[in-house]
Amino acid sequence: MLKSAPYFLEILDKRVNKGTGVKSLAEALGIKPEEGDGDGDQENDIAMIEYAGMGVAMDNAIPSVKGGATL
Repeated sequence: MLKSAPYFLEILDKRVNKGTGVKSLAEALGIKPEEGDGDGDQENDIAMIEYAGMGVAMDNAIPSVKGGATL
């Protein structure tokens, strides 16, 4: 369970997130992590940003997203 915005509460299976989704798609398409980027601003974007070769935090991103981003 996580908040993706002050007014959104998300309940997810612990085994899946945006990072595992992007990883599955990248593997199916033959794309290496370093060949892609992940952009986000909220807690539900962290795994995707960490997986991607270039993690981009939006200007309005929460501090934990900015901390894990490359840019």
